[in-house]
Amino acid sequence: MKHERRNKLCALFASLLIICYTSRSKAVPVFYMSKAVADIGEIIRRTCRIAELLGRDTIIETYNYVIYGGDTMNIALILAGGTGERLMRGRPKPFVSVRGTMIITHCLAAVGAHPLIDAIQIVAEEEWREKIYEQMPEAALKKLSGFSKPGPNRQRSIFNGLKTIMPSAKKSDIIVIHDATRPLVSETLITACVKACEKYDGGIPVLPVLDTIYMRKERCVDSFHERGTVYTQQTPEAYRLKKYYAANQKLLPDKLDQVNDSAEPAVLAGMNLVMFLGEATNFRIETLIDLERLKVFINI
Repeated sequence: MKHERRNKLCALFASLLIICYTSRSKAVPVFYMSKAVADIGEIIRRTCRIAELLGRDTIIETYNYVIYGGDTMNIALILAGGTGERLMRGRPKPFVSVRGTMIITHCLAAVGAHPLIDAIQIVAEEEWREKIYEQMPEAALKKLSGFSKPGPNRQRSIFNGLKTIMPSAKKSDIIVIHDATRPLVSETLITACVKACEKYDGGIPVLPVLDTIYMRKERCVDSFHERGTVYTQQTPEAYRLKKYYAANQKLLPDKLDQVNDSAEPAVLAGMNLVMFLGEATNFRIETLIDLERLKVFINI
C-alpha cells in the first residue's frame, strides 16, 4: 500500500534538479523537471556524462519536493558528515572504500532495500554528494529525497536533516536515524526500530555492557554500576518525527550543542522510549581494526 502511495506521489509531485556546469569563465545553470523521484539518478548519470564529454566538472545540488503526507512515512536520515581523523586516510569515514565500495554505499544498500523505508535523506558535505550518487544502489536512489548540510556536531547535523524534512511531514511520520559508518545494519534491526514506534515514542537498539563499570574519584575507585544496568546505544534509532523535532527545538539555541547523545533530547522532553537488543555485527567503523573486521564480514 505504501509503495502504491509512493508511486502516486511520484506521479503527482515533481523533483527539481539544478545542475551547474562550471568553466573557467562562468557557470551555466541547466534545469530539469522529472515526474518521478526515481528519474533523478538517470538524469544525473546522463548529465555527468555530457559534462565529461564537454571537458567540464559538475557541481550537483538537488531540491526534491517529496510530500510525506497521507499514510505514515518512515523516513531514514543517514548521517555522513563526520571526519576521518581516526582512520588516518584524509577523508570522512563514510567515504573510505572497502573492497572498492564506500562504507556509505554498503549502508545505503541495506537501508534502501528495506520494505518499510519510504524515503532517504542524507546529511553530507556538498563535495561528497556526487561520489554518493556514483555508487548509490538503485533501491536507495529510488527512495532518495535529498541532502542536508552537516552541522558542527552530530546533533546539529541531525537537526539540519530534520529541518529539511519537516515542512512536508505529517504528525504520524517516523524518522529513522542511522550512522553511515554502521554498514552492516540488518533488515531485522531496521524493522524492530520502526515497529517500536507503533507503541512508543521511539525505539533504540542497545547492547549490554558485559564488563563491570567503575566510577573513579581522584584516581581511586569511588563506585560501580552493577552488570545488567548499563547499555551502549546503536543506530538505527527511530522516533515519532514531530515529537522528536519539537524536543530538539526546545534545546535551542545553546543546549542542543551540549547533549551527549541523540536520544537525550527525547528523554529530556519526556518521550516514552523503548530499548531493545541490538546486534554485535552492527558495529561502527572507527579504526583500521574495524575496517579489517568489515572486510571479513563482506567476504562471508
